[in-house]
Amino acid sequence: MAQSEQVEQLHQICQDCTSKPVTELITNPGWGTINFEAARPKLELAFQLFNDLLQLPVEILPDNVITNIISSAEPLSRYINDIKGFTLQGDVEENRDDIVDNLNNQIDAFYTEAQHWIPYLAYQQGDVQRRLDELSGAVDESDKILTNAKKEAETKKSEIDNVVTAAKEASASVGVAHFSSDFMAEAEKLEKSAESWLLVTGGFTLVTLIVAYVFLHMDEPSGLYSVIYHSTTKLIILGTLIAATVWCGKIYRALRHQVTTNKHRANAIRTFQAFSKAASDDAARDAVLMETTKAIFGLSPSGYLDQETAGSEQTRIIELLGRTSKPHLSGTGE
Repeated sequence: MAQSEQVEQLHQICQDCTSKPVTELITNPGWGTINFEAARPKLELAFQLFNDLLQLPVEILPDNVITNIISSAEPLSRYINDIKGFTLQGDVEENRDDIVDNLNNQIDAFYTEAQHWIPYLAYQQGDVQRRLDELSGAVDESDKILTNAKKEAETKKSEIDNVVTAAKEASASVGVAHFSSDFMAEAEKLEKSAESWLLVTGGFTLVTLIVAYVFLHMDEPSGLYSVIYHSTTKLIILGTLIAATVWCGKIYRALRHQVTTNKHRANAIRTFQAFSKAASDDAARDAVLMETTKAIFGLSPSGYLDQETAGSEQTRIIELLGRTSKPHLSGTGE
């Protein structure tokens, strides 16, 4: 076991050598461009050893070991003091280089004597075991954190999936409501136009009847030429009025057809969301989508037009949707 005097002597050397940080030791504003930067790596190594010896229980070392450490540390302390007392006198660069060379060599000697005892002293102090325990505890804590993170990630993923699903449903509902309102707005607009054309048709019908009544009760002219002339005029007037009445009636029927069609489309879109939510799987939803598409884009007879095509004759868009939906409905993707 080392003597207390030896321990105090070693501690004093270590404290004296580390009284100034390495950066302040190797540079000085009064030196100008001259510095001891070349000695920085070895000085940092020496300072690490000095700090370890100050903290570790060097008193448990044998006398001869601590004596050798002190013997290598004393010259090193002198070279460090030479740097502290360095002045710009004589051949400055040569003096600086000599101090650096001597300092580096002495640090190597000091490192050789002290470094292989540091792990032993650290273990005796309990730092190694404590650090191993801390490391083991950190690993366990990391495992717990990782496990909790995985659980939380799975929970968050489930929540995100629910949010995405809700967002899709909300988006679909908004889209359904939007397009349904578009069709209804168009139907209301066309219905107002149809009412106007119904009034016009009624007006032309009334005028035609009045003119026909007047022509019926007019005095017949005498003479073949006068009869032909007046009859032709009457026929042209009545024919024009009848044609205008029929034309206005056709416009009214066409508008009523559009009103009925747009209301039918709006109702189809409104019911689509309910049927889609009730569907049990994607295949059923695809079937609902196809039928809704047929209801919207298919040609549905309204009864207002002559020779209307049946609803079984689908439009081009229904055929395209049918072909693109087959892989998904089959579930094979082929």
